[in-house]
Amino acid sequence: MRRLSFHDTRNSSYPSVVFNCMYDDRPELPHLRKLYSLLTFRNESTACYPLEYWASCGGHPAARNRSLEIYYNYILRTESSVPEPPLHGQISFDPECRSLSKTIPIKDNTTNKNYTYAVCLHKSIYNLTEPEMLVHWVELNLALGVEFMTIYLQNRYIPESYYTLMIPYIKRGIVEVLDWGLKPPVIPGYTKFWGQTAVINECLYRNMYR
Repeated sequence: MRRLSFHDTRNSSYPSVVFNCMYDDRPELPHLRKLYSLLTFRNESTACYPLEYWASCGGHPAARNRSLEIYYNYILRTESSVPEPPLHGQISFDPECRSLSKTIPIKDNTTNKNYTYAVCLHKSIYNLTEPEMLVHWVELNLALGVEFMTIYLQNRYIPESYYTLMIPYIKRGIVEVLDWGLKPPVIPGYTKFWGQTAVINECLYRNMYR
């Protein structure tokens, strides 16, 4: 599970909580298991919800083998509607939610700002040698009318100077920089572009209500 989950209210008749999940889908490993989530609400009440594998992306298995993409990106969703935005969720294999993962914050997708044009850098940045390239990318998008940008860095694989150069844009409220953090021991080794499909999905969910 990635760092954040979301209260998805696009369908007013079926508000739900979604989790961005990366699953090591190599044939020799166990297949998908049924998952549940214990949701905690603002009034401190809790409820255990079964999850469904709602959507997935990552390409055909043969293509994933050629490109070293060992992770398949799944979007998990509560099987029943969740009208009230929870504060956080925990994942479990137990239908009673008795054995739980660490807490995953849930973004309620409300904001005081309304952007009409925002962009996501479509993969986490790593192994680049010219930090100015990122500045040029930001300035180009500003010139094209972009109002907000989300950028993911693959820390430990990229110099600190990349983040430092973004600080003026962060202070202006037009850029957010996040550590994607998809590296060993979180995963066993390299996966194509460090989980590009999950980056795209997380960025879309982060920004769709801004």
